Amino acid sequence: MSLKTDYLKILKNNQRNSGGRFFTLPSSSYYPHQWFWDSCFHSIIYASFGQFQKAEDELKSLLAKQWENGMIPHMIYLNDARFDEDWGTNQMTSSITQPPMIAYAMEKICKRNKKFVKDMFEQLEKYYDWLYDARSEDYLLSIVHPWESGLDDFVSWDSVLCLENPDKKTLADKKRYLLAEYVKTGHDSRRFMKRNLFNVKCLVFNSIYILNLRSMVTLAKVLGKNSEQKYQNRLDKTIIAYKRFFDKKTGVYTTFDSNGFVKNNNNFSVFFPLVAGVLTEEEAKGLVTKMKTHDFWTKYPIPTVAKTDKSFEADRYWRGTVWININWFLCKALRKYGFFEVADEIKKKSLELVKTGFYEYFNPITGEGHGPDDFSWSGLVFDM
Repeated sequence: MSLKTDYLKILKNNQRNSGGRFFTLPSSSYYPHQWFWDSCFHSIIYASFGQFQKAEDELKSLLAKQWENGMIPHMIYLNDARFDEDWGTNQMTSSITQPPMIAYAMEKICKRNKKFVKDMFEQLEKYYDWLYDARSEDYLLSIVHPWESGLDDFVSWDSVLCLENPDKKTLADKKRYLLAEYVKTGHDSRRFMKRNLFNVKCLVFNSIYILNLRSMVTLAKVLGKNSEQKYQNRLDKTIIAYKRFFDKKTGVYTTFDSNGFVKNNNNFSVFFPLVAGVLTEEEAKGLVTKMKTHDFWTKYPIPTVAKTDKSFEADRYWRGTVWININWFLCKALRKYGFFEVADEIKKKSLELVKTGFYEYFNPITGEGHGPDDFSWSGLVFDM
């Protein structure tokens, strides 16, 4: 039986119908709800397999639960589900968002079904306009909670949260505290951001934002929408503002908040300017050279934290492990810059990892899988 056949069985087992919404769970054994950027990845995977109806269903399901103000929540609960957090809302959703991958996913569908995307475009605009109105400060976006980054326990949050190598419980308690404080504002992003409890310009989130602004420009042009220039202007100005991520002291792009650059910057995020596509050829070459060093070029690249960093933990969630979605982002970006051999190596190693199971994340030294072994977005390896 082929690896692809094994994966398609997992994907089928993770599919759900909730009140007429068709979507795919991240894992039927562990994650029983719908997540925002997961469904975007699932849509991309379906499109790569030529299953465009399922690709459309994923995104249509997400947009069915879009808030009136335009926000797309990072979690959508099944009809019979119980909330596991106090989101401060009576809707069957969370009250925060996630990396804005939906325009990129829609662009993949648009090549096959232009009408579907045209019908959904107003909702897309509403979401990206909400991001800009609610979260933009000088064109860079803020996130108000670690969960919004998609990188839940990432080491870069330690210095923001005034923690040093925190254990799992300490991090969980801090995240629940931040959510409670955000809920107290009535989900008023601007009001919460002024408190500087967690007003973070996340390098990964903003890199993905730029990637998706490009998709919004393309979609508006293809669909003949008069908003093409609006998104082009935002894209141009966000790329200029992106230079603020560059830390001259360390010589890398990195996340920052009101107190300055994060201290924990020896991690995979430094490569995300490649994803944003904002580097010169020479700058890109320098980053690829850094990527190929002993710090990051482990037996199974790319670890979320450099192997030589004191915070590196090979088996811990977002603190040293390898994730297929991160490798997918970097693989795509490397190809755009012409680094085909490096991209192929990452693809090869990613395929070796999922041969042991489609796990959520992996040890970069041994290749051992962790989390559920039916994790849907690990199928991104087939789109590399």
